[in-house]
Amino acid sequence: MKRIILWSVLFLLCLEVAMRLAGWILMSPTRELNRLKQGEGQFRILVLGESTSAEAFADTSKAAWPRILEKLARDAGKDVRVINQAIPATTTSLIVSGLSQQLDEIKPHLVISMMGVNDSGYTRFIGDTTPWNLFWNQIRLVKLIRSLIDQYQLRYVYPQVREGLPSYTVKTSQDDVLERISNESLALDSLPAEMASQDHPPCGEAKLLIDLVQRNKDVSKLTGEQSFALLRRSLQLCPQYGMIQMLALMEAREINDYRDCAQLAEEIFKFGRNLREDVIIALMDCYYGKTKIPEPLADVMKYRGIDYGDPKAEVVDYSNARSRTTDENYHQVYALLKSNSTPWIIMQYPTLPVESRIKMFSEEEVRSLPIFFVSNEENFKKALAEKPYDEIFYDRFARTWGHTTTYGHELIARQVLPIVLQALNK
Repeated sequence: MKRIILWSVLFLLCLEVAMRLAGWILMSPTRELNRLKQGEGQFRILVLGESTSAEAFADTSKAAWPRILEKLARDAGKDVRVINQAIPATTTSLIVSGLSQQLDEIKPHLVISMMGVNDSGYTRFIGDTTPWNLFWNQIRLVKLIRSLIDQYQLRYVYPQVREGLPSYTVKTSQDDVLERISNESLALDSLPAEMASQDHPPCGEAKLLIDLVQRNKDVSKLTGEQSFALLRRSLQLCPQYGMIQMLALMEAREINDYRDCAQLAEEIFKFGRNLREDVIIALMDCYYGKTKIPEPLADVMKYRGIDYGDPKAEVVDYSNARSRTTDENYHQVYALLKSNSTPWIIMQYPTLPVESRIKMFSEEEVRSLPIFFVSNEENFKKALAEKPYDEIFYDRFARTWGHTTTYGHELIARQVLPIVLQALNK
C-alpha cells in the first residue's frame, strides 16, 4: 500500500514537472513575441475601476485618464504601457473575480485602482484568495482540471469587442422609421433597406434598433411589446458584441424595470457565456429577488466566484464611496497583489477624502507590498473654485462629483503621475 501511494505521488510530481517544462517550451515563441511587441524594458500598468476610469465614458476625441497618464509618462521619457481594464457599471466584487486571470495574462509591474462607488451590497465575491488557495491554483495539474471544468461550464467562448460601437445612417429619419414600425407598414426584416450605410453589418443594424428604442422614449410611437421586439432582434443580429448586450439590457430596465428581460437573457446565452462584467451585473440585476435564476447565469456566477449579496445588511458610506463589501474586496485585491509582489496605487475619487482608503490597511501592509495612496480631493476642490462644475464633470451621480470631462481626466492623470514616475525610478 505504501509503495502504491509513493509511486502515485512520484507520478503526479513527474506529471507536474513535465507540464511545466512543456508549457515553458510551448510558450517560448509567445514570450519572445510579447517581448518584441512590448519592448524589452516596457513597464506595464494595470488599471482597475468602473465608468469613472473606462474609455467608454471619455470624450471619444480625447481619452480617459489612464490613456492620458500613459502619454504623460511617455512624454517624460518612460517606456510605459497602461492596460485599462475598467468596465462601466462594475463592482469591486466583479473586479476581484477577474483579477487573478488579468495578473496572470498581463503580468503588470504596477496596479492602479479607483473603485468602490458601485458597491451597494447587491454582489459579493465568494472566491478564495488565501495564500494556500493561491499556491494550490498555481499547480499545473490543478489548472488543467479547472480549465476542463471551466470549459464545460462556459460551453462557448467568443472574443469580446470592448471599444467603439457600430455606426450607420438612415435614408429618411429615425422618427419616420418608428412611425412605420408602429403602424406595421415596415417589417424588421426590411430595415436594412432603410439604411444608407453602416459599419460591420449586421451589428450596425442592431445598433439602429437600440437607438430607435431610445428615441421612442421621446416620441412614444411604439408599445412596450414592440420595443422589446426591437431589443430582442438586436441581440439576434449581433449577440457577440458586449456593448450591444449592455445597451439592450439597460433599455429593458427603462421600459418596464426588467420584467421581461428573460427574453433578452435567453438570446444572450444562446451564443455563449463569456460575458463582460457590466453585462453580468445587468443580468444579476434582472433576476435579483427572483426565486430561481437561469442555469446559464448561475454557471457564469459560479465561474466568476460571485453571488448575490444582501443590500439591507450593507453599511454604505456615500461620503467616502465605501462599504463593508468595499473593505472586504480591497483586502482580496491586496492578497492577490501580494502573492504576485505587485505594488499598488490606490486612488480616491474626486473631491472625496483619501483617509478612508488609508485606514483600510495596517502600516505593515502598506510597507510590505507597498501601497501608495493618491488623493483627488484638493486638486478637484481647487478646480471647482476656479471653473464651473460642468467644465469638470458631465453629471452628478454622486453627491459632490460625477463622471469627469476631459479636463477632469487630465486632473486625475496629473495627480497620479508623480507616484508612477517614482515607481518607475525604483
